[in-house]
Amino acid sequence: MEHEQLVKYILAPMTAAIVAMIGWSLINVIELKEEIATVKTDVKYISKQVDLMQEKLALKMESEIYASK
Repeated sequence: MEHEQLVKYILAPMTAAIVAMIGWSLINVIELKEEIATVKTDVKYISKQVDLMQEKLALKMESEIYASK
């Protein structure tokens, strides 16, 4: 009888709590992966824009050098 009460009142809720914590952790990991993917996309976009700006600046500086000669 004591074993059944132990399982009913202690082990079952403890198991449910552990399963809930694991599920919550997995959800957080999935959300974190989605946020990382968003950040990677943003970084790629920013990098492309910086590259374009560098190219335009280089062309402008080149044309100014030739114009001053």
